[in-house]
Order: sequence, then C-alpha cells, then structure tokens
Amino acid sequence: MDGAMARQQGKSSRAGAVLDSSFGSAPSATKSRDLAKLFHALNTHLQSLDIDYVLTYGTLLGWHRDGQPLPHDTDLDLAAPVAAFETIWASRSRLPAGFTMHDTSHRHLGPKLYVEYRGREADIYFLREEENGQLRTLEASSNPGDLLPYPHEWFFSPQPTVFLGESTFVPAQSLAYLEHIYHYLGPDAELDPVTRYYRPRQR
Repeated sequence: MDGAMARQQGKSSRAGAVLDSSFGSAPSATKSRDLAKLFHALNTHLQSLDIDYVLTYGTLLGWHRDGQPLPHDTDLDLAAPVAAFETIWASRSRLPAGFTMHDTSHRHLGPKLYVEYRGREADIYFLREEENGQLRTLEASSNPGDLLPYPHEWFFSPQPTVFLGESTFVPAQSLAYLEHIYHYLGPDAELDPVTRYYRPRQR
C-alpha cells in the first residue's frame, strides 16, 4: 500500500494488520518474491550510500518475531536520520531498472520517501533529533507510539543483522523501540481505540 496515504489517515489499519499475523490470508508466492526483490534492491542501494538506516515498524516487528516479513504484510518499512534525506533522494536515478523512488514529504511532518516495484512499496521514514537529544519520527499519525520522541541510544548505533538473506541493520535497542511504538508485540495484538496502543486481543 502507499505508506504515506494510509498512514496519513491514521495507523489503525496498518498497525492493526501488521501486529496480528494470525489473521488474514497467507502471503502469495508472487508477493513474497516481489518484497524480497524490493528489499534486496533498496537495501543494497542504501548500503552503497554509506548512511545509517534501520528496519522499522512492521518490518522490524517481522524481523523480531521470526526474521522475515509478517505473513500478510504488503510493504516494507525503513528509517534513517533526516540528514540522509538529500543523499537518498539525489541517488534515485541509481536504482535498478523497474524501481522508482517517490517523495511524499508533503503528506508528513517532514521528509518521507518510498520506493515502488511491481506495485509493492518500501517506505523510508526519517528521524529528527530534538533539542533534548531525543529522536522523533517525522510521520503523520494518530498513534502516540509513532509520534512521541525516544532516546537517541535506542537507534544509534544501528546493529548489523540478517533479513531475507541480506545483511542489514536494526536499531541499537530494537525491543525497547518496538515496545515504544506498539506496547504489546504478540501475534494476537489489537488496537486499543482509547490509548491507540496495542493489547492482547479481547476474546
């Protein structure tokens, strides 16, 4: 899905689906293959730019759970410091044929990009350092976990890992970062409409 538009309308559909991997249809082979190709292309491209970046949101949660995208997830989520925006955007012509980068910053609270391949998208969110040294994700959202700042040391320095068979990076304190965003990380998660955080599904 277009991460920018869906997230601008609020995160209930994205995060509710993202957290709960026990609901929804199984991933198709084509979708899984396209996401893997998209990740390979973008991950390789970002590494060539010598910038800091990490997996984030549902993609980080999938890595945390079992090292792969959540079964029903339809896009990828990455994050980088806001200082990397111009470098990434200026490099868009160097992406492989068939991969297109788009700037949707006007729909968010600051810089925002996504890369498209065969209808699949990889969102690139950007983090700004506040005056108190904490970091804030520049995203339009109705969920507090997406908007509230968090400690600098949760992100830096990104830690190497493997995702979809590729060497990549996750935040320095991934668990703390995920719990900050979602609170509850289990596969039976549902959105609490009052707090806008996640809780075990009410039976």
